[in-house]
Amino acid sequence: MSLNHKLFASISLSLITISLLSGCSNSESIVPLADKIEKPSKPAVLDLVTTINEQNASLRISPVAAPRILGYSLFAAYSASKLMPEGLEKELVIATAGSEVAATMILDPSKAAELRSLQERYGSDLYPASKEFGLSIAAKVLKIARDDKYREAFTNWEPGAPATTKFAWKPTGRGEPGFEPGWGALIPLNSDSNNCVLPAPNEELVVEQAKQMYGEFTVGDAVGADVLWWLAGIATSTPAGQWMRVAVNAALDDKMSSEDALKMLTLAAMSAHDAGVMGWREKYRHNLARPETLWIELYGPNNKIKLPRETPNHPSYPSGHSVFGGAVANSMIISRGDMAVRDFLPVDLYAPYETRSWQSTSEALNEANYSRVNSGFHYPLDVEAGASLGKCVASAMNANLDKLVEGL
Repeated sequence: MSLNHKLFASISLSLITISLLSGCSNSESIVPLADKIEKPSKPAVLDLVTTINEQNASLRISPVAAPRILGYSLFAAYSASKLMPEGLEKELVIATAGSEVAATMILDPSKAAELRSLQERYGSDLYPASKEFGLSIAAKVLKIARDDKYREAFTNWEPGAPATTKFAWKPTGRGEPGFEPGWGALIPLNSDSNNCVLPAPNEELVVEQAKQMYGEFTVGDAVGADVLWWLAGIATSTPAGQWMRVAVNAALDDKMSSEDALKMLTLAAMSAHDAGVMGWREKYRHNLARPETLWIELYGPNNKIKLPRETPNHPSYPSGHSVFGGAVANSMIISRGDMAVRDFLPVDLYAPYETRSWQSTSEALNEANYSRVNSGFHYPLDVEAGASLGKCVASAMNANLDKLVEGL
Protein backbone atom coordinates (compact mmCIF):
# COMPACT_ATOMS: atom_id res chain seq x y z
CA MET A 1 0.00 0.00 0.00
CA SER A 2 1.32 3.44 -0.95
CA LEU A 3 1.91 6.16 1.62
CA ASN A 4 -1.10 8.13 0.31
CA HIS A 5 -3.36 5.07 0.58
CA LYS A 6 -2.14 4.39 4.15
CA LEU A 7 -2.74 8.03 5.12
CA PHE A 8 -6.25 7.96 3.61
CA ALA A 9 -7.10 4.73 5.46
CA SER A 10 -5.79 6.15 8.73
CA ILE A 11 -7.78 9.36 8.36
CA SER A 12 -10.95 7.47 7.43
CA LEU A 13 -10.62 5.13 10.41
CA SER A 14 -10.02 8.09 12.72
CA LEU A 15 -13.10 9.92 11.45
CA ILE A 16 -15.31 6.84 11.91
CA THR A 17 -13.94 6.35 15.43
CA ILE A 18 -14.53 9.99 16.36
CA SER A 19 -18.06 9.83 14.94
CA LEU A 20 -18.94 6.69 16.91
CA LEU A 21 -17.39 7.95 20.15
CA SER A 22 -18.99 11.38 19.97
CA GLY A 23 -22.52 10.04 19.59
CA CYS A 24 -23.43 13.17 17.66
CA SER A 25 -23.81 11.74 14.17
CA ASN A 26 -27.34 11.78 12.74
CA SER A 27 -26.73 8.37 11.18
CA GLU A 28 -26.70 5.39 13.51
CA SER A 29 -27.48 2.71 10.96
CA ILE A 30 -23.95 1.30 10.59
CA VAL A 31 -25.09 -1.85 12.38
CA PRO A 32 -28.84 -2.59 12.13
CA LEU A 33 -30.77 -2.50 15.38
CA ALA A 34 -31.90 -6.12 14.91
CA ASP A 35 -28.26 -7.23 14.92
CA LYS A 36 -27.58 -5.63 18.30
CA ILE A 37 -30.68 -6.21 20.44
CA GLU A 38 -33.89 -8.15 20.27
CA LYS A 39 -36.18 -5.54 18.78
CA PRO A 40 -39.64 -5.34 20.43
CA SER A 41 -42.32 -6.79 18.19
CA LYS A 42 -44.77 -3.89 18.50
CA PRO A 43 -44.39 -0.15 17.88
CA ALA A 44 -42.87 1.82 20.74
CA VAL A 45 -45.98 3.98 21.08
CA LEU A 46 -48.04 0.97 22.17
CA ASP A 47 -45.50 0.17 24.88
CA LEU A 48 -45.46 3.83 25.87
CA VAL A 49 -49.25 4.19 26.26
CA THR A 50 -49.57 0.85 28.05
CA THR A 51 -46.80 1.71 30.51
CA ILE A 52 -48.18 5.18 31.25
CA ASN A 53 -51.62 3.67 31.83
CA GLU A 54 -50.16 1.11 34.21
CA GLN A 55 -48.33 3.76 36.23
CA ASN A 56 -51.36 6.07 36.32
CA ALA A 57 -53.52 3.19 37.53
CA SER A 58 -51.09 2.01 40.20
CA LEU A 59 -50.74 5.54 41.59
CA ARG A 60 -54.48 6.24 41.28
CA ILE A 61 -53.79 9.38 39.26
CA SER A 62 -56.93 11.51 39.04
CA PRO A 63 -59.25 11.41 35.99
CA VAL A 64 -58.09 14.84 34.81
CA ALA A 65 -54.37 14.49 35.60
CA ALA A 66 -53.99 11.13 33.82
CA PRO A 67 -54.83 12.51 30.34
CA ARG A 68 -52.53 15.47 31.03
CA ILE A 69 -49.62 13.01 31.39
CA LEU A 70 -50.77 11.02 28.36
CA GLY A 71 -51.37 14.12 26.24
CA TYR A 72 -48.01 15.78 26.84
CA SER A 73 -46.10 12.49 26.55
CA LEU A 74 -47.67 11.56 23.23
CA PHE A 75 -47.19 15.11 21.96
CA ALA A 76 -43.47 14.71 22.65
CA ALA A 77 -43.31 11.27 21.04
CA TYR A 78 -45.15 12.38 17.89
CA SER A 79 -43.18 15.61 17.59
CA ALA A 80 -39.88 13.75 17.94
CA SER A 81 -40.84 11.35 15.17
CA LYS A 82 -41.80 14.21 12.85
CA LEU A 83 -38.83 16.46 13.56
CA MET A 84 -36.01 13.91 13.80
CA PRO A 85 -33.14 14.05 11.30
CA GLU A 86 -32.59 11.13 8.96
CA GLY A 87 -30.47 8.26 10.22
CA LEU A 88 -31.76 8.11 13.80
CA GLU A 89 -33.55 5.13 15.31
CA LYS A 90 -37.17 6.22 15.13
CA GLU A 91 -38.64 3.83 17.69
CA LEU A 92 -36.00 4.85 20.23
CA VAL A 93 -36.65 8.54 19.53
CA ILE A 94 -40.37 7.96 20.15
CA ALA A 95 -39.80 5.92 23.31
CA THR A 96 -37.28 8.40 24.71
CA ALA A 97 -39.24 11.59 24.13
CA GLY A 98 -42.52 10.16 25.40
CA SER A 99 -41.21 8.27 28.40
CA GLU A 100 -39.03 11.18 29.55
CA VAL A 101 -42.02 13.52 29.65
CA ALA A 102 -44.16 10.94 31.46
CA ALA A 103 -41.40 10.12 33.94
CA THR A 104 -40.89 13.80 34.75
CA MET A 105 -44.60 14.54 35.15
CA ILE A 106 -45.53 11.45 37.18
CA LEU A 107 -43.20 12.49 40.06
CA ASP A 108 -42.96 9.03 41.70
CA PRO A 109 -39.27 7.89 41.47
CA SER A 110 -39.96 4.16 41.11
CA LYS A 111 -42.63 4.70 38.45
CA ALA A 112 -40.37 7.17 36.65
CA ALA A 113 -37.64 4.49 36.52
CA GLU A 114 -40.09 2.02 34.99
CA LEU A 115 -41.07 4.55 32.36
CA ARG A 116 -37.45 5.37 31.50
CA SER A 117 -36.70 1.65 31.14
CA LEU A 118 -38.49 1.91 27.78
CA GLN A 119 -35.46 3.83 26.53
CA GLU A 120 -33.22 0.85 27.29
CA ARG A 121 -35.67 -1.53 25.66
CA TYR A 122 -35.32 0.34 22.39
CA GLY A 123 -31.51 0.63 22.52
CA SER A 124 -30.62 3.90 24.25
CA ASP A 125 -27.10 2.70 25.12
CA LEU A 126 -26.45 1.77 21.49
CA TYR A 127 -27.78 4.90 19.79
CA PRO A 128 -26.79 7.94 21.88
CA ALA A 129 -27.68 10.49 19.19
CA SER A 130 -31.22 9.14 18.98
CA LYS A 131 -31.61 9.30 22.73
CA GLU A 132 -30.14 12.80 22.84
CA PHE A 133 -32.59 14.02 20.21
CA GLY A 134 -35.54 12.43 22.01
CA LEU A 135 -34.50 14.12 25.24
CA SER A 136 -34.19 17.49 23.51
CA ILE A 137 -37.79 17.27 22.28
CA ALA A 138 -38.96 16.15 25.71
CA ALA A 139 -37.35 19.26 27.24
CA LYS A 140 -39.27 21.53 24.86
CA VAL A 141 -42.59 19.85 25.62
CA LEU A 142 -41.94 19.93 29.36
CA LYS A 143 -41.38 23.67 29.13
CA ILE A 144 -44.86 24.04 27.63
CA ALA A 145 -46.25 21.91 30.48
CA ARG A 146 -44.54 24.12 33.06
CA ASP A 147 -46.33 27.14 31.58
CA ASP A 148 -49.84 25.66 31.28
CA LYS A 149 -51.07 27.08 34.63
CA TYR A 150 -51.18 23.62 36.22
CA ARG A 151 -49.99 24.93 39.59
CA GLU A 152 -52.25 27.97 39.48
CA ALA A 153 -55.22 25.65 38.99
CA PHE A 154 -54.78 24.49 42.58
CA THR A 155 -53.85 27.80 44.22
CA ASN A 156 -55.54 30.71 42.48
CA TRP A 157 -58.77 29.22 41.15
CA GLU A 158 -62.01 31.16 41.54
CA PRO A 159 -65.40 29.54 42.21
CA GLY A 160 -67.61 29.13 39.18
CA ALA A 161 -70.30 31.64 38.30
CA PRO A 162 -73.86 31.10 39.55
CA ALA A 163 -75.60 28.17 37.88
CA THR A 164 -76.97 28.85 34.41
CA THR A 165 -80.21 27.16 35.51
CA LYS A 166 -82.10 27.46 38.80
CA PHE A 167 -80.83 23.99 39.74
CA ALA A 168 -77.49 24.85 41.33
CA TRP A 169 -74.92 22.16 42.01
CA LYS A 170 -74.04 21.46 45.62
CA PRO A 171 -70.92 19.60 46.82
CA THR A 172 -71.58 15.97 47.71
CA GLY A 173 -69.79 13.42 49.85
CA ARG A 174 -66.58 14.33 51.61
CA GLY A 175 -65.02 16.59 48.99
CA GLU A 176 -65.01 20.34 49.39
CA PRO A 177 -65.41 22.52 47.42
CA GLY A 178 -65.71 19.94 44.67
CA PHE A 179 -63.39 17.81 42.58
CA GLU A 180 -60.67 19.81 40.76
CA PRO A 181 -62.67 23.06 40.52
CA GLY A 182 -59.71 24.93 39.02
CA TRP A 183 -58.82 22.44 36.28
CA GLY A 184 -60.63 24.43 33.62
CA ALA A 185 -58.07 27.23 34.09
CA LEU A 186 -55.33 25.15 32.44
CA ILE A 187 -54.13 26.21 28.99
CA PRO A 188 -55.14 23.57 26.42
CA LEU A 189 -52.51 22.14 24.09
CA ASN A 190 -54.47 23.41 21.11
CA SER A 191 -55.75 26.97 21.45
CA ASP A 192 -58.68 26.19 19.13
CA SER A 193 -60.04 23.87 21.83
CA ASN A 194 -61.17 27.07 23.54
CA ASN A 195 -63.87 27.33 20.85
CA CYS A 196 -65.54 24.12 22.09
CA VAL A 197 -68.16 25.46 24.50
CA LEU A 198 -71.65 24.29 25.47
CA PRO A 199 -74.95 26.15 25.73
CA ALA A 200 -76.68 26.34 29.09
CA PRO A 201 -78.74 23.21 29.81
CA ASN A 202 -82.47 23.61 29.22
CA GLU A 203 -84.28 23.81 32.57
CA GLU A 204 -87.46 22.12 31.36
CA LEU A 205 -85.46 19.27 29.87
CA VAL A 206 -83.50 18.84 33.10
CA VAL A 207 -86.73 18.43 35.07
CA GLU A 208 -88.27 16.15 32.45
CA GLN A 209 -85.24 13.85 32.39
CA ALA A 210 -84.91 13.83 36.18
CA LYS A 211 -88.54 12.73 36.51
CA GLN A 212 -88.15 10.09 33.79
CA MET A 213 -85.04 8.66 35.45
CA TYR A 214 -86.81 8.61 38.82
CA GLY A 215 -89.75 6.69 37.38
CA GLU A 216 -87.58 4.12 35.61
CA PHE A 217 -84.63 3.77 37.96
CA THR A 218 -83.90 0.71 40.08
CA VAL A 219 -80.87 -0.02 42.24
CA GLY A 220 -80.05 -2.93 39.94
CA ASP A 221 -79.46 -0.47 37.11
CA ALA A 222 -76.78 1.27 39.15
CA VAL A 223 -74.62 -1.85 39.37
CA GLY A 224 -75.32 -3.32 35.94
CA ALA A 225 -72.60 -4.86 33.77
CA ASP A 226 -72.30 -1.80 31.54
CA VAL A 227 -72.06 0.51 34.55
CA LEU A 228 -69.31 -1.56 36.17
CA TRP A 229 -67.38 -1.84 32.91
CA TRP A 230 -67.29 1.87 32.17
CA LEU A 231 -66.53 2.85 35.74
CA ALA A 232 -62.91 2.20 34.69
CA GLY A 233 -62.21 -0.77 36.97
CA ILE A 234 -59.06 -1.90 38.75
CA ALA A 235 -57.09 -2.64 35.55
CA THR A 236 -57.71 0.77 33.99
CA SER A 237 -56.48 4.24 34.73
CA THR A 238 -59.42 6.66 34.67
CA PRO A 239 -61.95 7.10 31.83
CA ALA A 240 -59.38 8.49 29.40
CA GLY A 241 -56.99 5.66 30.22
CA GLN A 242 -59.71 3.08 29.68
CA TRP A 243 -60.43 4.50 26.24
CA MET A 244 -56.70 4.64 25.43
CA ARG A 245 -56.59 0.89 26.16
CA VAL A 246 -59.37 0.42 23.61
CA ALA A 247 -57.36 2.47 21.11
CA VAL A 248 -54.21 0.39 21.71
CA ASN A 249 -56.23 -2.78 21.07
CA ALA A 250 -57.57 -1.25 17.86
CA ALA A 251 -54.05 -0.50 16.66
CA LEU A 252 -53.03 -4.10 17.37
CA ASP A 253 -56.12 -5.62 15.75
CA ASP A 254 -55.74 -3.47 12.63
CA LYS A 255 -52.01 -4.24 12.49
CA MET A 256 -51.42 -0.51 12.16
CA SER A 257 -47.98 0.70 11.17
CA SER A 258 -45.90 2.48 13.78
CA GLU A 259 -46.56 5.81 12.08
CA ASP A 260 -50.34 5.33 11.88
CA ALA A 261 -50.62 4.03 15.45
CA LEU A 262 -48.55 6.94 16.73
CA LYS A 263 -50.70 9.54 15.00
CA MET A 264 -53.99 7.97 16.16
CA LEU A 265 -52.89 7.60 19.77
CA THR A 266 -51.35 11.08 19.84
CA LEU A 267 -54.55 12.61 18.48
CA ALA A 268 -56.54 10.65 21.08
CA ALA A 269 -54.31 11.52 24.05
CA MET A 270 -53.94 15.20 23.25
CA SER A 271 -57.68 15.47 22.58
CA ALA A 272 -58.43 13.77 25.91
CA HIS A 273 -56.25 16.31 27.69
CA ASP A 274 -57.90 19.31 26.08
CA ALA A 275 -61.36 17.80 26.47
CA GLY A 276 -60.71 17.42 30.18
CA VAL A 277 -59.74 21.08 30.47
CA MET A 278 -62.75 22.27 28.48
CA GLY A 279 -65.10 19.81 30.16
CA TRP A 280 -64.15 21.01 33.64
CA ARG A 281 -64.36 24.62 32.50
CA GLU A 282 -67.92 23.97 31.34
CA LYS A 283 -68.84 22.00 34.48
CA TYR A 284 -68.06 24.85 36.82
CA ARG A 285 -69.39 27.46 34.40
CA HIS A 286 -72.87 25.92 34.29
CA ASN A 287 -72.88 24.36 37.78
CA LEU A 288 -75.82 22.03 37.15
CA ALA A 289 -77.08 19.93 40.08
CA ARG A 290 -76.71 16.16 39.92
CA PRO A 291 -79.85 13.99 39.51
CA GLU A 292 -79.54 12.85 43.12
CA THR A 293 -79.80 16.46 44.32
CA LEU A 294 -82.75 17.20 42.07
CA TRP A 295 -84.60 14.07 43.23
CA ILE A 296 -84.32 15.35 46.78
CA GLU A 297 -85.73 18.73 45.73
CA LEU A 298 -88.55 17.12 43.73
CA TYR A 299 -89.43 14.14 45.92
CA GLY A 300 -87.95 14.89 49.34
CA PRO A 301 -84.96 13.43 51.21
CA ASN A 302 -86.74 10.08 51.77
CA ASN A 303 -87.35 9.37 48.09
CA LYS A 304 -87.08 5.82 46.82
CA ILE A 305 -83.63 6.09 45.20
CA LYS A 306 -80.57 5.30 47.30
CA LEU A 307 -77.56 5.02 45.02
CA PRO A 308 -75.14 2.19 45.93
CA ARG A 309 -72.17 4.33 44.91
CA GLU A 310 -71.38 7.89 45.93
CA THR A 311 -72.27 10.55 43.38
CA PRO A 312 -69.08 12.16 41.98
CA ASN A 313 -68.35 15.46 43.67
CA HIS A 314 -68.47 17.87 40.75
CA PRO A 315 -71.22 19.42 38.63
CA SER A 316 -73.33 17.23 36.39
CA TYR A 317 -73.14 19.01 33.01
CA PRO A 318 -71.33 17.78 30.96
CA SER A 319 -70.47 14.20 31.91
CA GLY A 320 -66.71 13.85 32.38
CA HIS A 321 -66.73 10.21 31.22
CA SER A 322 -68.51 11.29 28.03
CA VAL A 323 -66.12 14.17 27.45
CA PHE A 324 -63.10 11.84 27.58
CA GLY A 325 -64.85 9.07 25.65
CA GLY A 326 -66.03 11.49 22.98
CA ALA A 327 -62.50 12.82 22.52
CA VAL A 328 -60.77 9.45 22.21
CA ALA A 329 -63.52 7.62 20.28
CA ASN A 330 -63.81 10.40 17.72
CA SER A 331 -60.02 10.52 17.37
CA MET A 332 -60.15 6.82 16.54
CA ILE A 333 -62.98 7.34 14.05
CA ILE A 334 -61.08 10.18 12.38
CA SER A 335 -57.99 7.95 12.11
CA ARG A 336 -59.43 4.54 11.17
CA GLY A 337 -63.15 4.89 10.54
CA ASP A 338 -65.98 3.64 12.74
CA MET A 339 -64.60 0.12 13.07
CA ALA A 340 -65.10 -2.68 15.63
CA VAL A 341 -63.33 -2.39 18.98
CA ARG A 342 -62.69 -4.61 21.99
CA ASP A 343 -61.20 -4.60 25.46
CA PHE A 344 -60.16 -7.11 28.13
CA LEU A 345 -60.11 -6.23 31.82
CA PRO A 346 -61.56 -6.95 35.26
CA VAL A 347 -64.61 -4.75 35.80
CA ASP A 348 -64.19 -4.55 39.55
CA LEU A 349 -61.72 -5.33 42.31
CA TYR A 350 -62.75 -8.96 42.83
CA ALA A 351 -64.13 -9.72 39.37
CA PRO A 352 -62.38 -11.97 36.82
CA TYR A 353 -61.13 -10.60 33.54
CA GLU A 354 -63.75 -10.22 30.84
CA THR A 355 -63.61 -9.57 27.11
CA ARG A 356 -66.06 -7.10 25.64
CA SER A 357 -66.41 -6.19 21.99
CA TRP A 358 -68.54 -3.79 19.97
CA GLN A 359 -69.36 -3.72 16.28
CA SER A 360 -68.25 -0.11 16.01
CA THR A 361 -66.45 2.55 17.98
CA SER A 362 -69.59 4.68 18.10
CA GLU A 363 -71.55 1.75 19.58
CA ALA A 364 -68.99 1.45 22.37
CA LEU A 365 -69.16 5.21 22.98
CA ASN A 366 -72.96 5.15 23.14
CA GLU A 367 -72.90 2.32 25.70
CA ALA A 368 -70.27 4.12 27.76
CA ASN A 369 -72.30 7.34 27.70
CA TYR A 370 -75.58 5.81 28.82
CA SER A 371 -73.92 3.70 31.49
CA ARG A 372 -73.56 7.03 33.32
CA VAL A 373 -77.32 7.56 33.10
CA ASN A 374 -77.96 4.00 34.29
CA SER A 375 -75.65 4.62 37.23
CA GLY A 376 -77.88 7.49 38.35
CA PHE A 377 -75.02 9.97 38.12
CA HIS A 378 -76.07 11.89 35.00
CA TYR A 379 -79.02 13.07 32.94
CA PRO A 380 -79.07 12.01 29.27
CA LEU A 381 -78.39 15.64 28.34
CA ASP A 382 -75.10 15.48 30.31
CA VAL A 383 -73.72 12.58 28.32
CA GLU A 384 -74.89 13.94 24.98
CA ALA A 385 -73.25 17.29 25.70
CA GLY A 386 -70.05 15.61 26.90
CA ALA A 387 -69.73 13.47 23.79
CA SER A 388 -70.39 16.51 21.61
CA LEU A 389 -67.71 18.54 23.37
CA GLY A 390 -65.21 15.68 23.09
CA LYS A 391 -65.92 15.39 19.35
CA CYS A 392 -65.43 19.13 18.88
CA VAL A 393 -62.04 19.00 20.62
CA ALA A 394 -60.92 15.96 18.58
CA SER A 395 -61.86 17.68 15.30
CA ALA A 396 -60.01 20.85 16.26
CA MET A 397 -56.96 18.85 17.35
CA ASN A 398 -56.91 16.90 14.10
CA ALA A 399 -56.93 20.16 12.12
CA ASN A 400 -54.00 21.63 14.05
CA LEU A 401 -51.84 18.69 15.17
CA ASP A 402 -49.03 19.15 12.67
CA LYS A 403 -49.03 22.93 13.21
CA LEU A 404 -48.46 22.33 16.91
CA VAL A 405 -45.47 20.14 16.07
CA GLU A 406 -44.04 22.80 13.76
CA GLY A 407 -44.33 25.33 16.58
CA LEU A 408 -41.92 23.48 18.87
